[in-house]
Amino acid sequence: MKIKKVLSKLMCTVACLCTAALPMGMLTACNNERPTDQVKQDVKFDEYGKPIFTDENGKGITLNVLSVIGSPDNAYLDTVNKAFNDTNKANGLVANVTSLDTFLFYSSIANTINTDPKNAPDVVIMHSERLTYMVDQNILVPFDEVYQQLGENNTFSADNYLENVISECYAKGKNDSTTQLYGVPLDVHSGVWFVRRDIVEKNGLTMPTNKAEFEAVCAALMAKKADGTLLVRDLTTIKSQIDALPNKFDTAAIEKIRNDAWHTIDGKTDFFPVEMSANDNIESGWIPQTAILQNGGKLANANGTPAWNNSTGLENTLEMIHEWDGKYIGANRDANTMWLNFGTGNAIFALEGPWFMESKLNEYETYLGEGSMGLLSLSGLYADDANSEDANKIYGVGHAICITKTKANESMTRRLAAAMYAQFIAENSAKYTAGGHLPASKLVLESEEYKNSAAYNRYLKYMGKPEDYVMLGNTKYFSEVYEQLKMAYIFTLNKNKTGTVKDFIKECYDTAMKKIQAAEAL
Repeated sequence: MKIKKVLSKLMCTVACLCTAALPMGMLTACNNERPTDQVKQDVKFDEYGKPIFTDENGKGITLNVLSVIGSPDNAYLDTVNKAFNDTNKANGLVANVTSLDTFLFYSSIANTINTDPKNAPDVVIMHSERLTYMVDQNILVPFDEVYQQLGENNTFSADNYLENVISECYAKGKNDSTTQLYGVPLDVHSGVWFVRRDIVEKNGLTMPTNKAEFEAVCAALMAKKADGTLLVRDLTTIKSQIDALPNKFDTAAIEKIRNDAWHTIDGKTDFFPVEMSANDNIESGWIPQTAILQNGGKLANANGTPAWNNSTGLENTLEMIHEWDGKYIGANRDANTMWLNFGTGNAIFALEGPWFMESKLNEYETYLGEGSMGLLSLSGLYADDANSEDANKIYGVGHAICITKTKANESMTRRLAAAMYAQFIAENSAKYTAGGHLPASKLVLESEEYKNSAAYNRYLKYMGKPEDYVMLGNTKYFSEVYEQLKMAYIFTLNKNKTGTVKDFIKECYDTAMKKIQAAEAL
């Protein structure tokens, strides 16, 4: 898979359509004919009952797959995609994957599929929480009828997927009252707290497991800072000294550098244990959502509108964060300074995406030693009652593989090729998960390849149980529900924003409902 940051043809389409400037749900008019609901029943089988993907001239089917999965985890997707091609190329079926920037992907995909069949992808890999909205745009094809083409040879079963994850892949078509499967779930993931475990343990503390313990560790670290006994060490300094060694395998010299690096800091040092900011960083997309779920709340109502406006879990967590600002959270910090502060030891806890786990573990263990960096899932960290039945819930985001409704995909043979691709990628994703994702397929979760993998035993098992993940759910109002909830968090840490946490939540909820009402009026 050759990753292109920008697809030239698609960019031309976007420029023509000016999609990013369009309100939700509006499509531009172009000269190209839009795809219809007509399907050509052209599937043929060989003597063994397998679908034929080559014609009499030996020409096969090449699936163009557009993915929102970016660097670094797209390299792991490429591994599984190659396995699919190796398995199916003799049958004339291959897939080419291209990754696209998240903003460009979502701002252009509906118009590209509806109005530019020449450049439209056959398959898209996207976030499943946006699936209902995409179905409402009438650009996706349900899988049910497609898999039925295989008859007795059909091996796809929804029972082979985690129920909590695949539930987000069902939707009702735009003009259809029947709920159908519109995506095959690939994974589920969440944000992860990266922890300077070496500093925590050097100061006689232990890794926290719930909200009370998390705050207690922060308080203890700040108390040690105040009395001048807090011990820290700087990754950058250690790295430069180890790299300068004439013998890179001199373990005694390496260990001496690591041990000699410990030093105390005074009360004037810019040390704050928690890295968080008022910017739209990753923590705004994981903490408030998880706080709601761990305290018995929900993110969206049955009609798809926000359900978080009266959540005591959200209010209590945002109140806690507001109290931590300037106490455990430093000023003027953002995503650009996070790894710097974490590396110097001026921060202990940093929330980031799981796709950094492997590379950061490699770096910290190489220079600071094994076990120097720890990982904490969000499980239990925001529950007011650590023993409640909801305490271990984690807000989860998944990727789903979908078939697009294009002119080319009016062929049932091509749809079947896409459906077989989706199943193969999802059910052979053990190597893909090394990029920081938990598999949605039970077949993968139960496989020896996954359970015995270095990725699982080294870091994936610290992401929490995938069955405890709760998805946003089926709502076409994804942006209004999710983005406005993030804003409530952002307002809480914004020095220029006045008001109480209750005010912020109400303001964001009212904004979300106004946007939904405006969209429905179009």
